[in-house]
Amino acid sequence: MWLQATSAVNKFKTMINKKILNYVIIEEIGSGGMATVYKAQHETLKKRQVAIKILDPLLARRGNISQRFINEAQIMAELEHQNSLRK
Repeated sequence: MWLQATSAVNKFKTMINKKILNYVIIEEIGSGGMATVYKAQHETLKKRQVAIKILDPLLARRGNISQRFINEAQIMAELEHQNSLRK
């Protein structure tokens, strides 16, 4: 298990400069037990920066963890707060 986890961590480190849809990963913001969060920049709209959260591939195989991740994304998509900006 340790080797698999180390391998997954190394895969995450290679995300810098990778493209996801129209966004290029700039840097890692942080990581936790379930996922890693990256700062990304839109390819065309250079001023548009976002945070992209990527679930650990080892956990993605577990249905209950994947569903929790999806639920969190849906809650965040509905979040409205004075310190949260939507464009």
